[in-house]
Amino acid sequence: VAQIFFILRKKNGQLTFLHVYHHATMIFNWWAGVKYVAGGQSFLIGLINSLVHVVMYLYYGLAALGPGVTRYLWWKRYLTSLQL
Repeated sequence: VAQIFFILRKKNGQLTFLHVYHHATMIFNWWAGVKYVAGGQSFLIGLINSLVHVVMYLYYGLAALGPGVTRYLWWKRYLTSLQL
C-alpha cells in the first residue's frame, strides 16, 4: 500500500530495496515465526509492525487530502520515532 502512495505522489526515490523486501517478506516471516517459534515473541513483533503500518497509512491518507489537513499532522515527528 505504501508503494502505491509513493508512486501516486511521484516519490519513486523512497522505493528502496529494503522497503520492498520488508513488505514482500513480512507476512511469510510472521507466519513462520508464529508457527515454528515458541513463546509468542514473533507474534508480538509482527503485531507491533502492523500497528506501526496502520499509523503510517493513516498519516499518508490524511496528508493526501491536501493542505487543509496538513496543519493537523503535527504528530509526524512522533511517527518517525515510532517507525525507528
